[in-house]
Amino acid sequence: MSQATASGTDGEAPPAAKPPLFTLTAMVVGSMVGAGVFSLPGRLAEETGVAGALIGWGRRLFSPSELVVLAVSVAGAVLGVVALAAGWISL
Repeated sequence: MSQATASGTDGEAPPAAKPPLFTLTAMVVGSMVGAGVFSLPGRLAEETGVAGALIGWGRRLFSPSELVVLAVSVAGAVLGVVALAAGWISL
């Protein structure tokens, strides 16, 4: 005597739902963009060498928007440590 599975049938999986065309298109476009983004640093290094990579990283790290993000992140981390040390919060 067999036992019923969670789907209510004897050993048969429920039919898989087909994703809509928009979802499939978004997945393909996302994977193409993602692959391109991850190949850019390698191409930059091939074309410009170490100097170009350092210039690219330096420009990125010291742009005004990145400095604001860095400052807010550091301030949040410091505030969290102070609150933990003062006993305002606990882990």
